[in-house]
Amino acid sequence: MVVKQLEIVFKDHAKREVLKFETADDIKNAKKHPLTIKEGSSYKMAVTFRVQHELVAGFKIVNKVSKLGKEIKDVEMLGSYPPSNEFKSLDLPKAGWNEAPSGALLRGEYKARMQFTDDDGADHLTFDYAIKISTDYA
Repeated sequence: MVVKQLEIVFKDHAKREVLKFETADDIKNAKKHPLTIKEGSSYKMAVTFRVQHELVAGFKIVNKVSKLGKEIKDVEMLGSYPPSNEFKSLDLPKAGWNEAPSGALLRGEYKARMQFTDDDGADHLTFDYAIKISTDYA
C-alpha cells in the first residue's frame, strides 16, 4: 500500500492543509510542519492511497492526538481494497464533520501519530505529525 497524502478539508473555508508522503524525508518531517486548524471550525481529513500488490483486508487508520498528557484515540475502519494502479481518496469521518476544539486553554500545538494498518497486522505507514489550533486559518 502507498499512502500519498493526508489533507485537512474545511467545511466553510477554501484553504486546505496537506501533508505529502512522496519521500522518506516527507514522512520524517511531517511533525515539523503543523497542520493549522481554526478553533471551532468543521473539518475532515482526506487520505489518498493506492494498493499495490495484494488485497488489503480490514484497512484501518488509528489516530492518536495528545496535549498535556491527555490522549484521544480514534480508529476508523475503511474496508478492504484490491490492488489498483489508481489512487483513491477517502474522507474521515465518512459522514459528518469533526469540530475543532475552541477556547484559550485548547489553543496551541498538539502532538499526533497516525498509523495505517490492516487485519493482518501489517503496518503500511506510521508517522508523527502536529496540529495547531489557532484563532484563524493562518
